[in-house]
Amino acid sequence: AATITWLIESITTITVLTDRWLRSIFFGLGLLPSPGTGPSESSISDGYLHLTAYAKGDKGGAAKSTFYFPHDPGYRDTARILIESGLAMALEAEALPMNFGVMTPAVALGDVLLKRLVDTGCKFSI
Repeated sequence: AATITWLIESITTITVLTDRWLRSIFFGLGLLPSPGTGPSESSISDGYLHLTAYAKGDKGGAAKSTFYFPHDPGYRDTARILIESGLAMALEAEALPMNFGVMTPAVALGDVLLKRLVDTGCKFSI
């Protein structure tokens, strides 16, 4: 049921965003933000992201990790992460894990990306 719901929502989103007439109705009703109405510069400057994850193993082991991003995750840090990912692939390809298939950046770029992010302002601990 969740897969069907996701599929319907995805098709609806794609249709609304690609159909000019529907998009204008959604903008007119205030259901979508108008272009240029994003967060203020001060809101972006004050933004940050602090993630904490907890894990428990089958044999009773436990771990806690934290990841801190010093900039707004929706704008500034997204751009920084994309740039660092590209630089990791371009400049450190020989150090990347040899994984194949469809992967997240964390799996595809592994510790190389983590080090680049920490070197440019993130904090990570386990």
